[in-house]
Amino acid sequence: MVFLGGEKMNIPNDWNEMRLCDVLDTLENGSRPKGGINDLDEDIPSLGGEHLNSIGGFNFISIKYISIDFYESLKRGKINNGDVLVVKDGATTGKTSFVNEDFPFEKSAVNEHVFILRGKKDLIHQKYLFYHLFSPTGQRQIAANFHGAAVGGINTQFIKNYNLVLPPFETQKKIVSLLDKIEKLKEYRKQSHKLTIDYLDSAFLKLFGDPVKNEKNWKLAKLKDICKLITVGIVVKPASYYVSDGVPALRGLNVRKNRIIMDDLVYISEENNNTILSKSKIKYRDVLIVRSGYPGTACIVPKELDGANCIDLIILRPDDDMVKSEYLCSFINNDKIKNLILSTQTGSAQKHFNIGAVKKLDILVPSIESQIIYSSVVKNINKLEKTQNQSKEKIDDFFQVILKKSMSGEIRC
Repeated sequence: MVFLGGEKMNIPNDWNEMRLCDVLDTLENGSRPKGGINDLDEDIPSLGGEHLNSIGGFNFISIKYISIDFYESLKRGKINNGDVLVVKDGATTGKTSFVNEDFPFEKSAVNEHVFILRGKKDLIHQKYLFYHLFSPTGQRQIAANFHGAAVGGINTQFIKNYNLVLPPFETQKKIVSLLDKIEKLKEYRKQSHKLTIDYLDSAFLKLFGDPVKNEKNWKLAKLKDICKLITVGIVVKPASYYVSDGVPALRGLNVRKNRIIMDDLVYISEENNNTILSKSKIKYRDVLIVRSGYPGTACIVPKELDGANCIDLIILRPDDDMVKSEYLCSFINNDKIKNLILSTQTGSAQKHFNIGAVKKLDILVPSIESQIIYSSVVKNINKLEKTQNQSKEKIDDFFQVILKKSMSGEIRC
């Protein structure tokens, strides 16, 4: 019997209790050039903690870049396929991601806030290493090694205090295969979401035609003339500004096409939400637009986020008698419209939506009757999405149960 992360475990006889430091071949973090990273729009991506998401993957919003020369000079911190990345400091310390074959960059690096872990090849499977660090048991052990107050985190010594039970290599491969199959179920659920989005795009084009060509001769109006409010949410604040529990504040990474992701929310105090930040409070059925990272991505504020806040997002409050939120959101999400707005931007290496250009945007305004029909289609799709999300939650819960049991020897492959 062993104790890991405060848990009592009965492990199989051929499993060994080991320290993380004894199974690793590499533990390193990256760096950045003296003077910081400039606003390059090409060369080599440099990933920080904000680019690791909560589900073991990545978000590539607001990527920073380092020069090719600096990348080539690095002795450590270069990302390879199969690497395990762990955030080493800040509010998201311990967040863990795996670099798989779908990783989009041929060359990339981590900055000083992220560890790269590589195991000894004949001792521990890299994906098993990821799953262990990603598991509740692993996350508890990382949290137990957290030091510091203002900007705390973990240091290289955490691997000496992190214990794991290690099955034979062939068993590790079977456990990874089992967990990967459940991950595949999660991927199928993502694909079903994409199909619903594709259907929505098709319905939009059928009802309203090409939004740039105006094939159906709809009337035109400036966006500022059909919205009661167009403004920008609060600027990014330092980490110390946010609270652990309060009013949600949405960021660009929370916005997807026609929907909101509730992972990685930040919070502000109720007092600030009602006083100095009240101008960026969002309301039910507002349309939010991402300004940078994935500029132009739009969604509608759901009822449960009425009165929340947002960070560096454009807020549109349409005049419901002239334009419906569902239509306006899909119009903004159209790739041709995004490119049209971005083509007006000058003097910036990183593309972003400028609120001035957005206000002057020409909007096709179809008949209110056709917009109502489209809104009905969107609402039916949203109901389907709700059912899909419930299925996703069940798969996620199942994955967590299997992950915990497979890391403790309760499931023996």
